[in-house]
Amino acid sequence: DYTICVKTQDNYFQKSITISVLSQTNSDATFLDRFNSQSYGNNDGELDWAADWLEDDDGYVNSGNVSISNNRLRLRGNNSFIQREVDLSNYTQASLSFDYELDTNYYDDEVYIVIRTNDSSTWNLLYTFSGGGDYQGTLPPIDITDYISSDTDIGIFTSSGFDYNDNIYIDNFAVNASGAIEPNQH
Repeated sequence: DYTICVKTQDNYFQKSITISVLSQTNSDATFLDRFNSQSYGNNDGELDWAADWLEDDDGYVNSGNVSISNNRLRLRGNNSFIQREVDLSNYTQASLSFDYELDTNYYDDEVYIVIRTNDSSTWNLLYTFSGGGDYQGTLPPIDITDYISSDTDIGIFTSSGFDYNDNIYIDNFAVNASGAIEPNQH
């Protein structure tokens, strides 16, 4: 708080007012992984992810059915899975988007984008990629506002029909958060 006093030329006190200055905070921010380095801990946005990617394969970033290859996250083989945690508790809105390339042989080759909060045992389906060819593009932003928490997990897993020759590549994996919650004023 600042107090401003106004005095006349003869030092006669005129008026005193108090001004409160609130700091401006950026209400939009991005958690981002561009996969530009072979690490499950990349933080390429304005904000850092709550945890590194966690996979259920061999645990190595450069080998296995889940890996980072040519600056993209790659999943292949059936029932492959990876997840990442983000803390969205300071925001009121959030969305997920990323670039993808899906290269599969059969229509039943599917990849599921799932989400959960607070380490729940239940994953909620956000989106399904269906195979049968080579497709690429940018996933339109998916609203994940209903899943805002201090522990929001986003997962990617392949169906049981997804084999070693089927691949999904993901890049620019982003959670865009907005509507920053202002701290309590006392």
